[in-house]
Amino acid sequence: MALADESVELPADLLLVSIGQVPDLAGVEQWELGISGPHIEVDSAMQTDRRGVFAVGDFAAYPGKVRMIATAVAEGSTATASVERFLMTPN
Repeated sequence: MALADESVELPADLLLVSIGQVPDLAGVEQWELGISGPHIEVDSAMQTDRRGVFAVGDFAAYPGKVRMIATAVAEGSTATASVERFLMTPN
């Protein structure tokens, strides 16, 4: 875990950024992520069907979701904590 004055680089094949738009999932269709229309199904930890892949905001779909900026911000916090747990848990 990085301290306040440190940074950590995490390698990634792809980072999707979409704010207030209908997501274009063309780049990840073959990843078998539980895509439902323009959205990706996630669990309560914001993890997709594929272990170690998380989605938030306009991309994420789950029962009862309210599509608001505040929801996306909260999902980001949830996903961040989930990613940290994922990375810190030995395989």
